[in-house]
Amino acid sequence: MPDMIASEILLESEGIDLFGDPTADLDSFVIRGKLRLFLAKPRRITRIYMRFTGQTQTSIMDDLDGQYPIVQVADSGLNIIEKSTRFTAGLTDVPFELSIPGDIPATCSLPQGQTSYTLSVEIMLSSPLNKLIKPIYIEKPIPVRRSFVTGLDLLAYMPSSRCKGTRRQMAAEFEAPKVVCQESGSIVVHGKVLGCFNKIVVRLEQLTVYRLCSNDPKRPTSMGPLFDKPVVENTVAFERQYDFENIVGDIEEEIVAEIHTTSPKTPLFTDVRSPLIEVCHRLRINIHWVDKKEQTMSLAFPVVVSTLPFKDVSARALADLAPPTILWTRAAIGSDGDEQVIEDVRHDHELPSYGNLIPTSRPSINTSFNTAAVASSDTSNDASPPSTPHSISSATSNLSIAHNSLEDSVSRAMRSVRSIMTHDSQGVGLALSKLFP
Repeated sequence: MPDMIASEILLESEGIDLFGDPTADLDSFVIRGKLRLFLAKPRRITRIYMRFTGQTQTSIMDDLDGQYPIVQVADSGLNIIEKSTRFTAGLTDVPFELSIPGDIPATCSLPQGQTSYTLSVEIMLSSPLNKLIKPIYIEKPIPVRRSFVTGLDLLAYMPSSRCKGTRRQMAAEFEAPKVVCQESGSIVVHGKVLGCFNKIVVRLEQLTVYRLCSNDPKRPTSMGPLFDKPVVENTVAFERQYDFENIVGDIEEEIVAEIHTTSPKTPLFTDVRSPLIEVCHRLRINIHWVDKKEQTMSLAFPVVVSTLPFKDVSARALADLAPPTILWTRAAIGSDGDEQVIEDVRHDHELPSYGNLIPTSRPSINTSFNTAAVASSDTSNDASPPSTPHSISSATSNLSIAHNSLEDSVSRAMRSVRSIMTHDSQGVGLALSKLFP
């Protein structure tokens, strides 16, 4: 149509940001933007209709004559202009707000299936021959992201899962994050192993399920129950092997394993849940023992692979997060002189005790005190003035006595500190009060 030179759909962001599992997000989402029109001359427009559609489909069988199941997951419409409106020549922006369902799956393009969304606009120009004039159609693909983390700075707040395995004289325990972000670049796993092992393999597995029959009763397909046989593909996206030597096996070995997520063996997709397609992940740790007769111990963790949203909402999400649980670790000296580790779990809204403030590294204790140390340590907060020594010899003897008594007090206090730090988790307040009896 020569009267309309150009038209374009402009959105506030690159795509649609949804958070959490589709079954948990039942609220509607509002798409905001504007329709930009550029007219060569003034013209009346009788109708502008906007429509948001989405569908998911699979192609796992070749004997269906090109007829693959398609499920409509979204179909929402809005009349931006319902009556004849005059527009001036030049550039005109028409704002719009369109509500769409909030339980739609994320956009994905897999080898045997895909989920896509389109935002289309139908523009009808006014003319005496309305029945003979065809409307103008504009289409724009809209990506939909469903994220489980709102920013890289919030990954530390995500929960973790722990898995244990025991077998006679062998045991293993590992802790892995429940949510992994593609943009983070790596996955770090912490654990400990007891036994003679020589190899640990960490891998990220990706399970993809393709269906011909929808599993959502609200969005059925025309395929009958004969086609209700899903196809499951299990691929390894990342894998890293660690070799060990000279493992005695009588003490627990601390393990820190890291796999990089920058160059996968197979394409890595985020978690997807739709009527025809499901993508999920799990982190598997295989422990190989020195004794070939021992079967490999395998620990598996369910992991959610997420991506960052189009729009940064970290500042908003920080206020919605519950106070994280912080693990305080401090080194303590037992009664027998061995170093122990005491762990206190608390929440952010709780203040730390004296015991929480003890440094993790044990400071070196020097029992030889100089005069300045004695003077500064023996200073009192009372308002009375200090006593004046009668002679140098008496001052020296008093200093020697104070020096010895201070050493005795410090020794007693340190023994009390050791006892309290070993048996009492409330801190060293009582021990410090014994420093100067």
